[in-house]
Amino acid sequence: MKKLTMLVAGVMLLAFVGCSSSSSSSKKKDDDDNGNGADPIVTGEVLSGVLYAPNGSTPIPNATVYIPSSGSTSSLAARQAATCPEPTEAWVAWTCTDEEGSYELTVPADYAQTGEEVTIKATKDAWSVQTTLVIGQSADMVFSATVAEGAANIAVIQGAYDSIENVLAKLGLGEVNDVGQLVTGTQTFDLYASNAASELFEEVTPGVYKIDEYDIVYVNCGASSAGVNNEVLRDYVAQGGRLYATDLASPFVIQPFEEYVERIASGPGGAQPESEVVYAPLAKWLASVTCTDGACIAPDHGIFLTGFAGGWHLLNPVDSAQGATVTTLVQGDLEGIITLDEPIQPLTMRFFHGDGVVVYSSYHTVSGTTGTEYLPQERVLEYLFYNAKD
Repeated sequence: MKKLTMLVAGVMLLAFVGCSSSSSSSKKKDDDDNGNGADPIVTGEVLSGVLYAPNGSTPIPNATVYIPSSGSTSSLAARQAATCPEPTEAWVAWTCTDEEGSYELTVPADYAQTGEEVTIKATKDAWSVQTTLVIGQSADMVFSATVAEGAANIAVIQGAYDSIENVLAKLGLGEVNDVGQLVTGTQTFDLYASNAASELFEEVTPGVYKIDEYDIVYVNCGASSAGVNNEVLRDYVAQGGRLYATDLASPFVIQPFEEYVERIASGPGGAQPESEVVYAPLAKWLASVTCTDGACIAPDHGIFLTGFAGGWHLLNPVDSAQGATVTTLVQGDLEGIITLDEPIQPLTMRFFHGDGVVVYSSYHTVSGTTGTEYLPQERVLEYLFYNAKD
């Protein structure tokens, strides 16, 4: 816990304050402390709800929800089991959403009562939302689809075999037609043609490039890497950018980050490897949402993946210090599909570089869903849109 130094009776005492509590006086803090070093008892109204993506239906896990303070932070205790970062500004109370996007926030009794309005904020990676809620009423929140209102600034490089933009549209960042495709022109993110990646590396001012405008860059399978400045791309990620590439777009990952991953094989089209989600937070979230055939994930964390393109790329961590930091999120059994010494291989992986993150997936979106329905692999991509840095 963080310590808050207070002057009481002419001596300095250390008082531990609960992470979701607020006190109006030194005496109240002393009275609340149970004397054994634990957090004080928090009293007040409970504000509860769900945080959603712009579509109003996809829950956002592990997000920070808090009541901002106009003065100094009222409560300074660290959350021992926090699944989200502490707010970066002064706050009255804060908490985290769970894997279903739900949260419960105790509003201190001396701050607001039932029927009164409070300002509440939620943040998740590059996303944020602020709204006014009435204590005692529904406290659901929805991220906006527009950058001016807190959405991440996103660039998508189109490809030949993948359409990540369709999943973004299902998330509420554009309109979706009857066959689950983005209605071009309705998107709230920037689309670049498959052969136009070089535009992101145009220098806007000395040392500043077009790519630096974006929080997230998605590269579809089949996009051309011609004109990509690997040094600029590395720096973009190091400064906090998020890079996501699928399948044949592996050069966007391998070439700038050769000390992390390498391509070891190609696979046949139509492969359907027996696959498993090995990253626990992703598995928990998938269990809370639905897909076209009902459940997105089996009780044993098995997941159905399809639509592998002919010649799909299989990447592995490099045998290096950097390669050791690569995390496998989804893995598959490739026995009978690719001849390898080890048949269990990563199909979705992630690594951090500087303050940013790179995510690579050997599979991608496929046609066949309708409206706003999802295939399991689309749900995986959807989760990573918000949780790549978790």
